[in-house]
Amino acid sequence: MINKNLVVLYLILLFISFSSINVFAITAPKMDVGDTYNFDESTFGDQVAFENYDFDFQVTGLESVDDPDLVCFDWDVYGVTNNGEDYCIYTNNVSKNQCVSCWLIDVPISKMDQKSSLTAEINDQVCDGCEFDTSNTFGDSVQANVYYYCYQCASSDVFCAGTFYSVINPRQYLCKSNGNDQFIARGEYQDSSTGSLTWIEYDQKYCSDTFDHNLYDVGCSINKDKVNDNTGTTVLSSPCAIKDGEFEQNACFSNSDCISNNCGGEMNLFSGQCSDGSDNYQIDMSFYKNSCIWSGFSGLGAFSKLSYIKNQHQKKNA
Repeated sequence: MINKNLVVLYLILLFISFSSINVFAITAPKMDVGDTYNFDESTFGDQVAFENYDFDFQVTGLESVDDPDLVCFDWDVYGVTNNGEDYCIYTNNVSKNQCVSCWLIDVPISKMDQKSSLTAEINDQVCDGCEFDTSNTFGDSVQANVYYYCYQCASSDVFCAGTFYSVINPRQYLCKSNGNDQFIARGEYQDSSTGSLTWIEYDQKYCSDTFDHNLYDVGCSINKDKVNDNTGTTVLSSPCAIKDGEFEQNACFSNSDCISNNCGGEMNLFSGQCSDGSDNYQIDMSFYKNSCIWSGFSGLGAFSKLSYIKNQHQKKNA
């Protein structure tokens, strides 16, 4: 016969055992990076900023039931100041001290701030004039370490979240290919992990959005792209130009209008017809306007439809 007292004692011990183990699955944290640069279709959330602009960081996805104790940030995982964590936030001083002791965290007290929430947005840490300065280009990864259950050091845990961000100079437009409708905005940064200069694409644009595609057949010209903006706020000239062809949509006024850099073909052609011995004759006149690739298109003007003009003349006896 089973002793009920022993069963109860066993259940109590089992409960105590499970209570000392973190059996609940912790929600994986996420890292959000914002910036203050949004010129020429760059956005505050594309993780790309020009030199001397600022970044802000936020850990999201933390559940209160998970009870995180401390969040520490490493602003440059691969950078020259790669000495581990650079900055921490906490809500409870006791929990913070337990994590520092348990995980041997060596972030200075001056770089630890108490917040009302561990999902607070972090500003004024990576910015123009900050200790971690954005006055020079770089591309690196930021990592946040989220510490849990530091009061039980043996079963304490840390979850990481990270992402890439970059400071650029210069920026420019680049054709996907010569004549392609699409071109991209990109910026150059120094890759902290390799030391090499690297380009990052942050926006896509289309020539058909900058020209009236009902009037012109346009594409990106490799003769017009790769012009640098070294200020971050200089309006770049469009790399778009007119494609080669013999139709109204290929009309041009100068070589620079054309992808091929060839504009021409304007001419007037006259021809006559008559029958031998007849008083009647016919003169045909064709007017050609300039188009890209020097062949011209026919019409009365640069924006007229493809057409030919014929005049009939009757010669009369005096």
